[in-house]
Amino acid sequence: MLHNEWLEPPLAEDRPIGLAENRGGVIEAAIGLLILVAFILFLVGVWSLLVLGTFYLRSHVMDLPFLGQFFGP
Repeated sequence: MLHNEWLEPPLAEDRPIGLAENRGGVIEAAIGLLILVAFILFLVGVWSLLVLGTFYLRSHVMDLPFLGQFFGP
């Protein structure tokens, strides 16, 4: 036979070990979904901080005499 290496078992470094053998993509999909949810929560948090900071500047800081001249109308 010309291709005897086709019938030999794969080398140890070519075979996955442990849970990597039969994950089937479920864990990868769950990790991707978790990253997507975390990214959306991060964006919502940053956006709400910007909006709340704007309301704070418009309400409290403009009432202060020295800072109001910078942030006032």
